[in-house]
Amino acid sequence: STQSTWELEAIVLQKPFSLCGALQADKDARAVRSFFVERTEGPVRERFARLVQITTLLCVEKVSDVYDLWGDAGGGGGTGRLTFRLTTPEVRQVLGLRTEFDPTAIAALKLK
Repeated sequence: STQSTWELEAIVLQKPFSLCGALQADKDARAVRSFFVERTEGPVRERFARLVQITTLLCVEKVSDVYDLWGDAGGGGGTGRLTFRLTTPEVRQVLGLRTEFDPTAIAALKLK
């Protein structure tokens, strides 16, 4: 499953997404994770953590919603709802995949 997550992550990070596409990618990533959870033993959920976080970020409605996940401006690293496995540059890269997000707004995020 580790190889699968790396490959899926690489594919997702190459594609632009609308909100509808992001919602479908999130649904698909969770379905793949569930498939592996049901059929293998071990820490499968951990292996899919980055992929699920990527698709979760893709699903935010506006750029500033990342603070609801990441934490208050500048908080980062788990002060929000998630303990992030993505770096600040990776968070910006993922948000940049959304076709309707302004790159200036993404650059202006205060993330540590």
